[in-house]
Amino acid sequence: MMIRLCLQIFAVLVAAAPKAIEQWPNHPDTWDPETGLYTVKLQKQHVPVGRKSERQQYKTAYFGWISLGTPIGSQVFSVVFDTGSAHLVVPSASCRSPACLQHRRFWRRDSETAVDVNHDGSAVAAGDARDQITVSFGTGEVTGVFVRDKICLGLEKREPEQGKVPCTDIHTVVATEMSDEPFSAFAFDGVLGLALTGLSQTEQFNYLFRIEQEKQMNSAMFSIFIASEEDNEPAELTFGGYKTERLASPVQWSPVARPHLGYWLLQIKEVKVAGKPLPYCETGDCYGVVDSGTSLIASPTSVVEDVSMRLQLPLRYAVGPDGDKCSSEVPDADLEFVLEGGLTLTMNPSDYGRPVTRTRGKASVNVCEPMLMSIDVPPPLGPKLFILGEPIFRKYYTIFDPAKQMVGFGKAVHVGGPQPVAPSPPPRPVRAAPLGARLSSGFSKWMPAAMMSVFDQAKRPRASTMDEF
Repeated sequence: MMIRLCLQIFAVLVAAAPKAIEQWPNHPDTWDPETGLYTVKLQKQHVPVGRKSERQQYKTAYFGWISLGTPIGSQVFSVVFDTGSAHLVVPSASCRSPACLQHRRFWRRDSETAVDVNHDGSAVAAGDARDQITVSFGTGEVTGVFVRDKICLGLEKREPEQGKVPCTDIHTVVATEMSDEPFSAFAFDGVLGLALTGLSQTEQFNYLFRIEQEKQMNSAMFSIFIASEEDNEPAELTFGGYKTERLASPVQWSPVARPHLGYWLLQIKEVKVAGKPLPYCETGDCYGVVDSGTSLIASPTSVVEDVSMRLQLPLRYAVGPDGDKCSSEVPDADLEFVLEGGLTLTMNPSDYGRPVTRTRGKASVNVCEPMLMSIDVPPPLGPKLFILGEPIFRKYYTIFDPAKQMVGFGKAVHVGGPQPVAPSPPPRPVRAAPLGARLSSGFSKWMPAAMMSVFDQAKRPRASTMDEF
């Protein structure tokens, strides 16, 4: 059987990362025995984008480290922790594509616990053809097979003590073919998806479901902190809960809408510019995916055009004194997302804008422009779909609770910023499908920015067995 996924991951739409790096983290992952929190320190890489004629702009990619297989720590990979997808994907040693050869590859024969499986989790019988998967990432494509093995967070090279280094068995997609574009440019080896089970092939592919099932941590709740651009502090991903010292305001929660789709999808009641609602969302039927794999805020094309027109005048004078950032003190320039649950995410020009150089007559001047990406998604996620990407994560410490299917936001504590506040109450559960809910078979799932259609084709013979690698 061959399963074909036609999709475009948000992160790939925004920018491709530079070539693979051999840099080990300066800040190791940490386990706090008092709180039971495990924190992954994320590395940041700047990615240049834009035409050569424009002022150079940069996107960022954040990644951490995992080990796959046993002995634990013998095979390590840098991965993007992506809330907009729900599979672990790494290159296979059987892949001879140039893009694979530039990255660390998984050697199945070197793992004592690896088992070849089909898409439904059944073991592959000796000599039998096996299921394959083909995934389209914008201009590129990946073909892979499925392996069940042990994944551990961090770079530990020993058998972890219970409750210190989280490990769990998970079904993994190992790539056997990768196109040069865009994968040759990637800095990180793979992706670890942190979406709900509705986006996974089965529950056993879903990392959050597996750590909850095996009770590896306090809970499957996790939180993401992204440092502001001027701060020299590491970004971090915390499993098992969240850190109150990262909060400059109480946490407010919004329920996940249509959780069976698998996304961290929130209902947007209103979108406001300078306090005035946009007509586009006046009926309350807009939605936003909270996606750590997207570098910008994305919205339907008509909204980008409307917002840009409304902000054109106030942003003309919003560039800071140094000319390298937009000011946070600009009247009539706030961009607000009013979410289900009664909370509002407020972004000012320093959050969503970037200074660019424009020519006026014979002079060149710096002006502030909203960095919004156009994205038009068909149903069932679209058409009124927004992507709440990195600018949201920089301003708000963001907490994901898969058990209660809620997302929490509190203003983040940054260097030189407001001090932490008292702990916030936990989220209240809402009526929703259980954590393990999935769409029924024979449906069309939807992945970021495009349809992911699942269909069966005749099994094709494998070119080789994974045992050879």
